[in-house]
Amino acid sequence: MRYSIAILPWILLLSFGTLTACSESGGGKPASQAKDVLLTAEIKSKLAAIDIDTTSNVSVSVNGETVTLRGVVRKASEIDRLGDAAAGVQGVTSVKNLITSDAKTRGVSEKLGDVSLETEVAVSLAAQTGVNALGVKAHARDGVVTLQGHVPSEAIKSVMWSAAKKTHGVKRIVDEIEVGK
Repeated sequence: MRYSIAILPWILLLSFGTLTACSESGGGKPASQAKDVLLTAEIKSKLAAIDIDTTSNVSVSVNGETVTLRGVVRKASEIDRLGDAAAGVQGVTSVKNLITSDAKTRGVSEKLGDVSLETEVAVSLAAQTGVNALGVKAHARDGVVTLQGHVPSEAIKSVMWSAAKKTHGVKRIVDEIEVGK
């Protein structure tokens, strides 16, 4: 249930991209394009039910009754499951499954966690240093936060470093803050 709100922007973005691609393709009949859009939406829904990370890591192309899946998933065991799910959608006659696996693939949950941590660090920096926080940007990946930018003094840099370190979820800080520029 915690993903329901978090994936809404992804679903809207994917739907917009699908509709835009169909409208730009020209040449096709509107009824055929509409059917492709509906099949794409249903397939993406089925794939997301298997693995939420497919919303950002797997693309679905529909041309008539033929579906092509492209992208990367964490587990090789998911590749056939995703292909079977697409094939099980009414109106699909064939599936070209070009999905590969890579255990290091990052999904929606990790990306959202990184964005959330970046936001928490930014709020903490602003609370401790005020407008000085505008000169520094926090980048996060799996709990490692990189602070980049410029501050007017070593004292402000020290306060920022301390504030970031105390933020829940920060495992390590990479300090790329320059002083006096």
